[in-house]
Amino acid sequence: ATPGAATAATTPTAAAATTPPAAAATSASAVSVMASIRESIREVVAETQAIQESARESARTRAADLSQSAARASEAVMESDAVARDAAREALLRHHQQMSGMT
Repeated sequence: ATPGAATAATTPTAAAATTPPAAAATSASAVSVMASIRESIREVVAETQAIQESARESARTRAADLSQSAARASEAVMESDAVARDAAREALLRHHQQMSGMT
């Protein structure tokens, strides 16, 4: 082991020259697989975000629809109450008129 041989073994070109071809191919394959996994993760994240936004928009639309339905129901109840009050007032007035006529 000469000092020059130790230096040559630690340089990148020396290391590449000593890397077996199968190991280099495996390393390249691992890099390719990792890149593919990262891309798949990006796609899943993008799809998840799109689904979440769609769900939020659907919830907003549903809430607006329910709010409008509640407003219509409230108006119907108020109209019904007004009709009932008017009918009760008329019935009470007729009752008083009938009672007045009896005396």
